[in-house]
Amino acid sequence: MRNKIVQNIIETNSKISILIDESTTNSSSSGMIIYLKASISYDSPVFIFLDLIELKSQTSINIIDQLLECLHQHGFTDIYLKEHWISFVTDGASVLLGKTNGVAARLKEKFPIIFSWHCINHRLELAVNDVLKDITATSYRTVKVVWKMYPALYKHFKEASEDKYRDQKTRSKYKGLCKRLESLQFLSDLALMCDVLSELSQLSLDLQSRDATLIQADKKIKRTIRVIDSLKTINGDYYAEAVEAIEQMMFKDIPLYKKTWPADVNIRFGEQEVKRLCNRFLLNQEKTLRGLRILIDEETNEIEELNEINNLIKTIPCSTAECERGFSLMNIICTDIRSRLTIHNISNLMMININGPPLSIWDPEDYVKM
Repeated sequence: MRNKIVQNIIETNSKISILIDESTTNSSSSGMIIYLKASISYDSPVFIFLDLIELKSQTSINIIDQLLECLHQHGFTDIYLKEHWISFVTDGASVLLGKTNGVAARLKEKFPIIFSWHCINHRLELAVNDVLKDITATSYRTVKVVWKMYPALYKHFKEASEDKYRDQKTRSKYKGLCKRLESLQFLSDLALMCDVLSELSQLSLDLQSRDATLIQADKKIKRTIRVIDSLKTINGDYYAEAVEAIEQMMFKDIPLYKKTWPADVNIRFGEQEVKRLCNRFLLNQEKTLRGLRILIDEETNEIEELNEINNLIKTIPCSTAECERGFSLMNIICTDIRSRLTIHNISNLMMININGPPLSIWDPEDYVKM
């Protein structure tokens, strides 16, 4: 089954992304799970479980050696990988994403077109943790001041971004803050925060009352939950004002900005960016540029010439969530009472479970004969 999948990928010259993650089985063996994301028979790219291997050690050199050994064993040659391996996705462990000696850096030396990617879920978790270290709470008073002082903040950021007495880095920072205030999404988020925190602020005051009893507190909390839940369907005061401002593309005399496809598009719009992608990932540049011009001229989405670049974009995964699902299945297979299963057998059982057909359509005849 595994060989047929790999053979199909190679025969169709499909670009591939590789995701890896590490974990420990119930038998205390250190394992590395390997997933692919690639097209099967020219369809849209899908996640494919490739293998689960037992790590001899957790050094970057050993991880690379065992990863490449696994890929070679299943039919991927170095020549194929150099032309078709476009991305490598993993968590943020230093042994994997270290700038100098990490697995990603060493792989890029051998396979130049690889785009290494830090799993966005892990990055989000790290970002949230960093924010919580610096900010203990966001109060209604704070967001209300931002809402009220919106024009003054915008004016300050605008002037600071054009102040020649400030260094370039500082001016760029203020320019970014100014762009943020012009953003439709920022205004929407701020309005929603104002509506929600307004209700929570009032609840806080009610619960601080000396006359409040446990029963009254319970009723007020449940009532506030219902009010906040109603904001999904009925806009609050702040959000309603934001919606009106977005319709007019103007909020308190500040022009709002929405990044969209230009109304009057030059026939060569986006050529340089597309050329860069084609050169980086070894795509047919002439065919792709022809497709781009058809897209601009006819504004249709069904363009055969753009299939290659569309599949490329879809092949790059944003996270290693699929690896985590694989580990969940591994723990279902290798339980406390089945802990003597070898990594090799666990991998085979996972392969059948993840990539195999449903029992209702599986024909065992070929396997029995073999």
